[in-house]
Amino acid sequence: MTLSAIVTVIYGILLAVGGIMGKVKAGSTPSLISGLVSGALALAFAALMAKHQRAGLYLALVLAVALAIFGGKSWLVDGKAFMPRGLIFVLSLIEIVVVAVGMMGR
Repeated sequence: MTLSAIVTVIYGILLAVGGIMGKVKAGSTPSLISGLVSGALALAFAALMAKHQRAGLYLALVLAVALAIFGGKSWLVDGKAFMPRGLIFVLSLIEIVVVAVGMMGR
């Protein structure tokens, strides 16, 4: 498994766990749904990467950019609390960097 795939698996797990935590701590069904869907997508994209399909890199990059925009806007522009939006932003930036490096290595 490549580094990009491993980091994307971790990213997907963290997204899913974050959605579950949002439901447990705040009773937020939208957090649960978005976390589980985003996490499942990230895991699916990691599976594509593990099979050496370049589409997994591109799809993971699109997901991470979308979540970085969402988290960054909420945290930096709207002034919401760091948790969970800022954490999503930071994790997504890490994912973007790792996937971009993975794209250059192929």
